[in-house]
Amino acid sequence: LTPRIVVLDGDFAATTPDAILRPSAMNAVHHCVEALASKGHQPVTDAFALRALRLLASAVPQLPTADGNGRADVIQVALDAAALSGMTYGNSWLGLGHAICHSLGGRYGLSHAEANAVIMPITMRFNASAASDRLALVAQGLGATFPAGSEDAAASFAITFVEDLARKLGLPATLAEIGLPEGQEEAIAADAMADPQTFWNPRTVTRDDVVEIVRSAYR
Repeated sequence: LTPRIVVLDGDFAATTPDAILRPSAMNAVHHCVEALASKGHQPVTDAFALRALRLLASAVPQLPTADGNGRADVIQVALDAAALSGMTYGNSWLGLGHAICHSLGGRYGLSHAEANAVIMPITMRFNASAASDRLALVAQGLGATFPAGSEDAAASFAITFVEDLARKLGLPATLAEIGLPEGQEEAIAADAMADPQTFWNPRTVTRDDVVEIVRSAYR
């Protein structure tokens, strides 16, 4: 479905409960991360993702403390960034992280946003060996500067940044915390391997890989 118009209204969005707003910000970050690393990345998606990350990095850490008129202003910046993040995957595909989150939401009815907060750093680590140069762009989008040849260090910075951001927002850190029943690794792996997002992941994925990722994210 394609809307005729999208209204990004920070005043209206400021009424959103924090339990929805904060994890949703992590979903926007994950769109940028996976679009940058995706095999389907291209200059247009890079431009959207890098600008969105810069805005998200400035606004999202303020969400826990922003109130009054300042809250609406912060959320307006985050909304603008989230719209840009949506334009990334509207012009490319994403990767394994979103494939797993699709299963967590579709099969188990779990929060897509909270699932992204848990899964994102784990799949970033999984992909780092194959896409450190692309994850280094994530660090660039977040405002960090590294010398040439420091892609591994930049990728590590990006992973640590998203982990720290989730903690600052007070989000769940494990799949058990968001309500996933124990022992679901095989079912989730089957779903993820059938999800087209997995094809676009920068590192080749096996079913055993997904099982291990889900297991490591559980507790």
